[in-house]
Amino acid sequence: DGANLPPDGLKSAQRDALQAVCDDALLRSLEVLRPRAVVGIGRFAEQRLQEIAPALGIRVVGVTHPSPANPRAHGGWSPHMDAAATECGMQLT
Repeated sequence: DGANLPPDGLKSAQRDALQAVCDDALLRSLEVLRPRAVVGIGRFAEQRLQEIAPALGIRVVGVTHPSPANPRAHGGWSPHMDAAATECGMQLT
């Protein structure tokens, strides 16, 4: 019906199957790109990255999700991304 189905809205067997495919794709992407750090946008993305990236020597930083339903995002999203970039070791000009 076109409805959004977040991972926690799926049955566990469906969620596990989808997560396995997505985790494999994420791992392969990180192996090819070899970033020094990655930013998980939202707690779920950060958790998936924490499961995969550290084994490759990649630092994981998380930021709040910019959803209108997230009260932490209402003050603007730029400060969150600036803080994440700084935490990753990037110098902002």
